[in-house]
Amino acid sequence: MSNVNKPAHYNWHPAGIEARLILERMTFNTGNALKYIWRAKHKGEERQDLEKARNYIEREIEVVGQVGIEFCTKRLDLYFGTISAPFGDLSTCVYELLSAEFGSFSIDGKKHFLKSALTELNNYLEAMEAKRTAELDALHEKYPNGLADIYPMPEWEGKDEN
Repeated sequence: MSNVNKPAHYNWHPAGIEARLILERMTFNTGNALKYIWRAKHKGEERQDLEKARNYIEREIEVVGQVGIEFCTKRLDLYFGTISAPFGDLSTCVYELLSAEFGSFSIDGKKHFLKSALTELNNYLEAMEAKRTAELDALHEKYPNGLADIYPMPEWEGKDEN
């Protein structure tokens, strides 16, 4: 697979759905949010990609209602659940983004779905941080002296040579 035309991080979906087939039909902010969630676990910068997604969702919430986009003309031929299921803990966030983009015919409805997606993403990021903190705490407990517990100083080091 070409890293330019068909990068693996956009083509991993088990149903064979390529990210661009959906993203090309979305508005800028919502499309970018889904793009970063789509690739987050497959490109190597999960936290950074999810924080970018959060930024785009927040920006879209700000602009909803300020522009006259015809939401009712957009349709998604694939069932939202089928698309969102492989995202695991982020599947609800993806589902809400798709609903905001393709399933909402009112500004209030779109805002509702975007805020729900943002809540899901924030919850995921908080859980991610809590897991990281717990792992670090466990390491500190196991090795209270840091690297000195893992790599003790040889006896000859630090002694006066006189």
